[in-house]
Amino acid sequence: MKRSILSPALLVLTVLAVILSVWGPEALATYTDRRILNQIKTQEEETGGEGCREVVLTGIHISSYGMDFPEGDGCGSGGLIGLVEQVHGIPGLERIRLGSLEPRIITPAAAERLAALPKLCPHFHLSLQSGCDATLKRMNRHYTTGEYFESVESLRKCFSHPAVTTDVIVGFPGETEEEFGCTREFLEKDGVVHIDVLPTDFVGVRIDER
Repeated sequence: MKRSILSPALLVLTVLAVILSVWGPEALATYTDRRILNQIKTQEEETGGEGCREVVLTGIHISSYGMDFPEGDGCGSGGLIGLVEQVHGIPGLERIRLGSLEPRIITPAAAERLAALPKLCPHFHLSLQSGCDATLKRMNRHYTTGEYFESVESLRKCFSHPAVTTDVIVGFPGETEEEFGCTREFLEKDGVVHIDVLPTDFVGVRIDER
């Protein structure tokens, strides 16, 4: 029986949500590109003739995909960037979107590779969390504001008009007015097109004391 779907339809793949169901690469289970691609191809074959032309690669911590592979940095042929390149080659697909990314994966080389993929929609949600390095350290984030800014600049050099969005946590334990001001100044400098602001209910508890 032919399945009815809306056209144009959005095919959201949650394959990576299963793979990356825990935070951090240490617990990341190996899940081969071939298996993911076969699932995408199967769904494309089932729905492609009914208007589905878009794939969203999303999940928890997708930037860590491939870090347990021999390449080890997520940007090699077996990492997330390599996976996107392989998905790009699937006939019938017209658009590819990415879920939230950590800024560390967007290197100059990675940005160049992504810019070479015309099916990739140039929307990049790079999670910032805070525009203050001291706060980022308490959050146990593995990047600095300088590194974040370099990632955004790499995208702007390789794409004509990339839509860079982000998210920020306000009121993180230990955050001072000065640190909050640093975040405001950084966001004004960075010039992202959209910000998701997430307040926290924690009061007076440092994350390294929990």
